Amino acid sequence: MSETKILSFLTTAKIDISKFTITNILIKNNEIYYEEKNENKLAGLKSTPYQQTDDT
Repeated sequence: MSETKILSFLTTAKIDISKFTITNILIKNNEIYYEEKNENKLAGLKSTPYQQTDDT
């Protein structure tokens, strides 16, 4: 969901919040998501004897 959609939803619900505040909430303390993404990537790479890529 985009920040604009989140802002629209919250504004409709009569919640006064700026787009800047929404951005800060979304990007603050998100290291855990990067760790999970990297763990998933490594698990995927280990699950097969080869990897197929397309760089077009």
